[in-house]
Amino acid sequence: MTPSNEKSYSDALRGQMEQAAPPVGTPPRGRRQSRWIVLAAVAVILAFMGGIAAFVLSGISGPEKLAVATAESSPALVKRLGQPMKTSWAGTAHIEVSGATGHADFSLHISGPKGSGTLYAVESMLAGMWRLDQLEFAAEGSDERLDLLSPDSAPKPTAPPH
Repeated sequence: MTPSNEKSYSDALRGQMEQAAPPVGTPPRGRRQSRWIVLAAVAVILAFMGGIAAFVLSGISGPEKLAVATAESSPALVKRLGQPMKTSWAGTAHIEVSGATGHADFSLHISGPKGSGTLYAVESMLAGMWRLDQLEFAAEGSDERLDLLSPDSAPKPTAPPH
């Protein structure tokens, strides 16, 4: 081989090696792009789940906030459960809103240092304002209901649904 042939042969060999494999530690371009796509998808999913959790834990809606605030300020319920009271949004809810009118019917768990039970509420919205139509507390293990909207708030016996 002549020196010029050796030079062109080594240049050709070097060119083939550079094309054959990327430098050590550098993933191929397609893998880098797919890694960013996966990371972006995971970030979007986590942000979505965080938004849902924040919505659920924030108290969900105006009707439920009104019912809880009214219940917590009821002297009869404070006497029955003690303070502080805690609510769990794991109840049931049916809320319909159409423009400035609506209807809400829901239940949620409420507890305090002296006991716990279920808060039942029925509300209506007229002209954009929620109004409590019914708010009752049922202690766990009891058939009595405490009407939290009546001035005397005396427990009333109830019959279970058939």
